[in-house]
Amino acid sequence: MADCAGSRRPWAAVGLFVLLLASGCARHEVPPPVVPPPAAAPSAPAPPAAREEAPMRPVAPPREDAEIVRLLREVRAGDLDPYGALEQLGRIARTAPPPLAGEARFRAVQLRLEQDDPYAGAAARALLAAQPDHALVPHLHFWLAGWQARRGAIEAALSRLALAVDAPGADPELRRQALQAAFPLLRRQADGAAVDWLLARLPALDDDALRREVAQAAALRSDPERVARLHDSGMLRDARFAPYYLELARLALMRGDHDLLDRIADWAARDLPPGPALRMIRRWRSGTSRPVRIGVLLPLSGRYAGFGRQALRGIRMSVAQLRYGERISLQVEDSQSTPEGTRAGYRRLLDGGCVAVIGPLAGDDVEALAVAGMRPDVPVIALTNRIETAALAPPLFVHSVGPLAQAAFWAERWRWRLAGGAVRPKPFSDGAAPQVAVIEGPERASAASAELFSRRLRQAGVVVHRLTIQGGVDVRRQLMALRRESDDGMLLDALDEELALFIAEQDLRPVLPPRLAAIYLPLPGRTVVQLAGQLAYVGLNRVPLLGDSRWRDGHLLDDHGRDLESARIAEVPDRLPGAEDTPLDLRYRELWGEGARTVLADVAFDSLRVAATLTSSWGLEGFALLRALRDPGGFPLATGRVVFDRRGVGHKQFALLAVRDGALRPVAAGVR
Repeated sequence: MADCAGSRRPWAAVGLFVLLLASGCARHEVPPPVVPPPAAAPSAPAPPAAREEAPMRPVAPPREDAEIVRLLREVRAGDLDPYGALEQLGRIARTAPPPLAGEARFRAVQLRLEQDDPYAGAAARALLAAQPDHALVPHLHFWLAGWQARRGAIEAALSRLALAVDAPGADPELRRQALQAAFPLLRRQADGAAVDWLLARLPALDDDALRREVAQAAALRSDPERVARLHDSGMLRDARFAPYYLELARLALMRGDHDLLDRIADWAARDLPPGPALRMIRRWRSGTSRPVRIGVLLPLSGRYAGFGRQALRGIRMSVAQLRYGERISLQVEDSQSTPEGTRAGYRRLLDGGCVAVIGPLAGDDVEALAVAGMRPDVPVIALTNRIETAALAPPLFVHSVGPLAQAAFWAERWRWRLAGGAVRPKPFSDGAAPQVAVIEGPERASAASAELFSRRLRQAGVVVHRLTIQGGVDVRRQLMALRRESDDGMLLDALDEELALFIAEQDLRPVLPPRLAAIYLPLPGRTVVQLAGQLAYVGLNRVPLLGDSRWRDGHLLDDHGRDLESARIAEVPDRLPGAEDTPLDLRYRELWGEGARTVLADVAFDSLRVAATLTSSWGLEGFALLRALRDPGGFPLATGRVVFDRRGVGHKQFALLAVRDGALRPVAAGVR
């Protein structure tokens, strides 16, 4: 404890120094400082009249002095000690003219927040009270939000980000950064709280791209009952909420929920003035569409014929579900489970005038198309598990819910979490980078998932430890070595020395809580059950365990979920355990008789839904269609929302399962 207290003394002295700076400026410019509690974000968008009662004063664009920018850059690069930089900023604050002195005070607090000084929060609040009208006030809210988020104070961080976004005249780039920082934090909030926060931001935004991004995020978390309550309350009776209604209608259209689309159109007609958004919603409601031909390239003969027939069933069921299905003409070609057959079938689809293609399935067939050359204005949505083949050609897109897509999902989720979200202003320093472990099997598929997960986290600066299970499953010795490898060696040595001072005759070895942030297990459920006890044996049972569809092999609960309390499994949303039959299940049995829908059929169903909506309902083709497929808002689908990145890789949003009371249960939104 003495060491811990001693480590705080320098920051305590620096904290007093910055507080004196803030109070010093207050003597000449503003009343004496007070330390107010963090402001709370509004829970819902207020009516326009209420917002006009207490307007916030606009801020001027912030200055950026070259010397101050240089100091901050050198600290971040490790070329200058933070204490030395703070001393120089203090000198500038004392001797420079008022505009530069004020910037130095704010940048000093920014530096302390970036360095995770435990006393920086109080200094920031004192400075905000002392200089509430300074141009850097919205920026300070943003910096303070990052500091709070890294301490787990998510609601306080969101309140600060709200103040940064809502400041009149705030820098558009700051607003963009604040919103990007808020999105991952909102994932940890319940749907209602997230929707309220997002809608409260819409009126302050004057950038169309940002308004649409916020509206998309709010629409994705909105259920019909919540929208009905917002409509009945009158909160949406404002043209500034047109993007929200437009996104709600777009989601209903993509999901094929025409009853909901009718309700949204009625609400929008009462709340919105005449304009482009209302005309578009009415057009979608009317079912206006144009005839299109969509190509289907699947293996209907050869070794993959069974998978091809599953996908074709999903595609045909998707057409049958569309209100305008009679406007969709399918041209089905057999790839014959070979690269040669794939290339020949693709040429026939182009000759037939197809505006888009669904398929092929095998990664080798996708590569064959890319090597042979593809028409640049006809998108091909492949259904292969090898998601990174999308980068082989511009018109290629890959839509999959396979193990590699799940590995990418986990990597992205933990990259954000370990970095503290987008609000972290600097990379991990040496010795401070978070650590994860990957325990993989000898199978090629397991190794591929492990490699993709590891590579993406290493790109973010995360330390990844990999362990391969060879032969038997008893790997306690290797797990113990992994535990030692990830421990803080310097801290253990220091504790050893302290123990030796007080109890020198005892042979004791201090044990620290594990430093591993997570363990990814691309393994079958049977193997995971055998590993769970061994992880508990070495003290790693409380580390979050990340799994995928391989866990659901019927054996995960053989030991009634013992030692799996920290496990999380990525799963397709409409395949959660205990879920009742959906209309799609009933429709599938109506069309194809008894039997359950397969995941592949569902992915094909969703892929056709995307292609048909964009081409027939929205009237897009060619390069406009390619751009629409890369819409950052993505597409809400039965198998989970998908967002195609600039390379065409489809990033899926999976649901999460946890082991509770000996059973698999869905994890509620906002639960980590």
